Formats: sequence, structure tokens, C-alpha cells
Amino acid sequence: MAGLLDVFKMSLEGYRKDLVASILFGLGIAFLRMLNLIPILGAFIMAYLGPRLWSWYYNKTIGNINTNLNVAFSIWLKVHLILHIIYIIALIFLFLALKDIFMLVSAVSGYALYGDIGALSNLSTYIYFFAILLLGIILLVIYILFMYTLYGSILGKVTEFKIYPEKSAILFIYAFIWGFVFGIINGILGVLPFIGGILSTIFLLFFMYPMIELIIANKAKEL
Repeated sequence: MAGLLDVFKMSLEGYRKDLVASILFGLGIAFLRMLNLIPILGAFIMAYLGPRLWSWYYNKTIGNINTNLNVAFSIWLKVHLILHIIYIIALIFLFLALKDIFMLVSAVSGYALYGDIGALSNLSTYIYFFAILLLGIILLVIYILFMYTLYGSILGKVTEFKIYPEKSAILFIYAFIWGFVFGIINGILGVLPFIGGILSTIFLLFFMYPMIELIIANKAKEL
């Protein structure tokens, strides 16, 4: 099995194979992720356009990727709908927390700020934020569990809605390690005077995004 450096080398070769496609793919990912923030509708957009974008890029860089778009759409839609349901619940808790904070800030009575009402409002705010944190963790865990399912459907290795915990965990570890390394580089670029923000954005969109996706794909191919 290919190790961390082997997968990186394979991914770098694929990235350099078509630089224009890599740049366009990085921009496409950023655009799709913004659209994916739209509750429910974003799940349908991601399920339809995601497999097409990823399959196009993988064929440009890795080659010989035969994606069944109908299967991929079905799998991506189910996974993203689950994620969106949790996401919407988290948004509701966020709204409640912000409403609580607004009520506290707007209170003019010392009793409301420091008495029983204020204490109850503070408690409910903490509960809401704890719920948001918990939902965020659940969201991450579910995404990790379905990582191989999502990428496998694009690579033609997965044809059904099913969880592959071990394979997904391996993909997440590879993505996390290289994401951490690239993140450090991105952070260093970001603190450079004057042009740091521009260099950081270019690195993120045009190198980090495509490379992480290639690393995941190359690792998924051998699992």
C-alpha cells in the first residue's frame, strides 16, 4: 500500500499533468462549497454538480475514471441531505443563541442583567452553543464515515449507499495530515507583509484544494 509520501508524489504528478484543470477545479470547489451552504437546495446542487466536477478533474489528472453519474448523484444526495438536516438544526440553535444574546444586551433593567432572568438567559445560551458544538462534531463524524462512499462512487468503486468505516478513516487520516501540512504553509504565506493574503488565497484555491482531492482519490483507488 502506498504511504503518505508515495500518495503525495502520485498526486503531485497528477496536479502537474494539467495545471489549467487544477486551477479551474480549485475555483470550482470553492464555488460549490459556497452553494452547498444553502439549506437543502445546496445538497441537490452538490449532488448534481459535485460528481461531474470531481470526475472531470480526476479524468484530467488521474485518468480512466468511469463514473456512473446516476449512482453518484443518488449517493451524494443521500449523504448531503443527512448533513444538511444536521446543519439546519445547528442553524436553529445558533439563531436561538443569538436571540438570547440580543435580549441580554438589550436589557435595561439591572434585574434582567444580574437577576434570575439574566441567569436563565445565560444558561440557555450556553446550552444552545453546546448543542451547536455537539452537532458540529456529529456533522464531522458522519462526513468522515461516508468519505469512502462519496469518493468511491466517483471512482466507480462504490455502487450503493453504504458506510465503509475503516476505509473512510484511512482517507480522513491522509487528508488530515496533508491538510495540516498545507495549512501550515498557507499560514506562513498569509503572514507575509503586503502580499500575504493574496499568496495565501492563491495557494489555497489553486494548490491546496486540488492536491487534497487528488491525495484522497489516489488513496481511495487502492483501498
